[in-house]
Amino acid sequence: MKIGVKKRSDQNPAQSLSHQQWIEGWKLGIGPAAHRTYLDSSYGIYLAENGLIGFGEKEKGALSLDMELNDRIVHLFDGLIIYNEKKRRRSAIELIVIEDGILYGKIINRNNPKLIPAEMVNTSHQMFQIESFDRQTVLQQRDCYFCCIHTHLDHPNLSEKFDHIFDIDFEVELENRLVSRVRQRVPASQSKDQNELHFLCIELMQGSLQPSSERIQGLWSNNRATHNEAVDVNTTLIQILAWAPSELEIAESLLTTILRLQTSSGSIPSAIDTKGLIIDLAAPKPIICMVAEEVLSKRKDPDLIATMLPKLARYLSWILSHFDPTRRGIHRWRNQSEPLEKDIYETELATADLSALLLNEIESLERIASWQQQSTSLLKQFYDDKTRIISNLENLFWNESKKDYSIAWAREKKYVLDGYGALLPMMCKSLKKGAKEVMIERLQQGELTGKTLHHTSWREIDLSNDELPILQKILFIKALAHVDPGNSIVYDYLRLSMSGFIDFYIAKQKQVNQKSITLANAAYVMLVNYQYDQHYQIANPLINSIVRSLKRAKIDRVDLSIFASVAILLIGVRTFYALQESPQPLSILQTEMHIAYNELDFLTTIETATQIMEHYPEEASRARLYQANIALQFDNPEVALQMLTPLRERFPDSPGPMLLEAISLHQLQRFEDASQCYFEFCYLFDEIFPKIVEDAKFFHFLLQEQLALPNNWRVIYGHRICHEI
Repeated sequence: MKIGVKKRSDQNPAQSLSHQQWIEGWKLGIGPAAHRTYLDSSYGIYLAENGLIGFGEKEKGALSLDMELNDRIVHLFDGLIIYNEKKRRRSAIELIVIEDGILYGKIINRNNPKLIPAEMVNTSHQMFQIESFDRQTVLQQRDCYFCCIHTHLDHPNLSEKFDHIFDIDFEVELENRLVSRVRQRVPASQSKDQNELHFLCIELMQGSLQPSSERIQGLWSNNRATHNEAVDVNTTLIQILAWAPSELEIAESLLTTILRLQTSSGSIPSAIDTKGLIIDLAAPKPIICMVAEEVLSKRKDPDLIATMLPKLARYLSWILSHFDPTRRGIHRWRNQSEPLEKDIYETELATADLSALLLNEIESLERIASWQQQSTSLLKQFYDDKTRIISNLENLFWNESKKDYSIAWAREKKYVLDGYGALLPMMCKSLKKGAKEVMIERLQQGELTGKTLHHTSWREIDLSNDELPILQKILFIKALAHVDPGNSIVYDYLRLSMSGFIDFYIAKQKQVNQKSITLANAAYVMLVNYQYDQHYQIANPLINSIVRSLKRAKIDRVDLSIFASVAILLIGVRTFYALQESPQPLSILQTEMHIAYNELDFLTTIETATQIMEHYPEEASRARLYQANIALQFDNPEVALQMLTPLRERFPDSPGPMLLEAISLHQLQRFEDASQCYFEFCYLFDEIFPKIVEDAKFFHFLLQEQLALPNNWRVIYGHRICHEI
């Protein structure tokens, strides 16, 4: 048995994880690899009032912890870390769930935990017990460690169980759990509130994972909202998309489990419980191949692809026949719960979004098969289906007057369905039709989203609502990425979603638990955070370089030979194209503009940006932003405002131009207009970009006093948003 306190590294891993206040109602459980007794739900462990841990919903006893003022609490799905860093004194309570109903913990500079109420039916040295109904809660302490077991009254060999638990090396067990989280779950580079919510969503997702059962072979997620101990395939598919970027092994395991549910006919149920009972007779959403492509593309493991490919082909054959059982050549929704938009269901309804999803499934399978060159023969059976679907989309569903896919059919009757379904076919690469410019313009005017995906639904989010159109939003973003190659509109929708997440989190006073956030919504938070972070960090490496250089007060090391080489190269290229009397390539102009801007070369930045605007109008917006920034840097707010005005008209919600316009108006002493811009910026981005909003609030305060900007106002250029649209 261990004695005393074991040494731990100076850096406590818990300090690098998001912490919150005590979350009442937070449930503690065990991971899929831990020992399970499959006891009923009354064995659940949860956080009650501050400092109290309850066992079961009807139990009277609770474990009382010694809490301190300003405690920081890391909520894990399988544990709790409470710590307080004071001068030369660290105090903490660390506990983990070892098995069903068993807490194992350690105290550092705290009083021992206690069982309450005070009336004990059995006491001995450092061992306490509470009996309630047919259950008992027993606490035992040894040195700085404690173990609390909640079990049946007739549990055999309880003393041996305590001995077994205390023989487990607590430090090693906790360290392994924390280190894996630190390594795999680096917080997204957003606001503190967003990082906290992101971390909690990951813990909720992790806590839903279950080991193999009798009828569900492999890792699965207990995610059926209306049925405990059941797997919902549609929700699992969304979870897989969320896991794939950061926890690929989990994503691969969940996908493998779904394919193991397949019958000999190729069918896959929408929902099934641990006893093998099919709960939902509707077909799953036709996105399994799309999800498989997302997962398999990460490693392109030939063995895994070889295993999954035949199963995916059988599924695809089945899903195509499911939506067209009579082989009439047009696919129709078969069940009221199957359409993405449930309110539109009608008997024999055929819509463009169904055909688009099926075509996208075929394309995804083609790309997966291309990674296995010998598997292309599998695709021959889908050639006719693909040709027919493309023909239907371009002829039956294409609305020539609106330039979208808004036509639908039911019992030979023609309908027009406005909404995001009209945009969805754009995610398919096989389609030729589709005016991207028209669709982008309509999106900016609030069209093509319908009621389901109206911009207010992206901001006003209740993460406890199991009916939110999560899959619709994911597919909408996927389709939008094809018509918006610059991702500027995608970026706006992601920002709206993140603002909605933060609003929800703050409205709940950060008291979110398993009942506050559904698993599909938790997965959506993870996915949006990843997509936003990916766009925000790596969208433009040159901008990243500029921001890094502008953040530095001094340049530490500069390889002058590299700068000289680049300068000579640019001069040579400019001379060549001047002799040819043709505009320089866009890449050359952009490189020259970036370097000039980085070096605060006013004339060269203005000149190259003007050439880009003249010869490459599709890149004019970014060039205007560079001109505005360099003008402000050289105290020329009139020119800056002239460049910013068209940007603000085209991108009214873009944070960078919004703040820069406020600063320009401030410098021009147009106080009323500047005040409105400052207010709008602070209101919209207070939670997303808290650091730069602090600067903006200070500038706004000076403005209200009709004072000039401070001499160091250019510190705002250390923030990326000032260089992006």
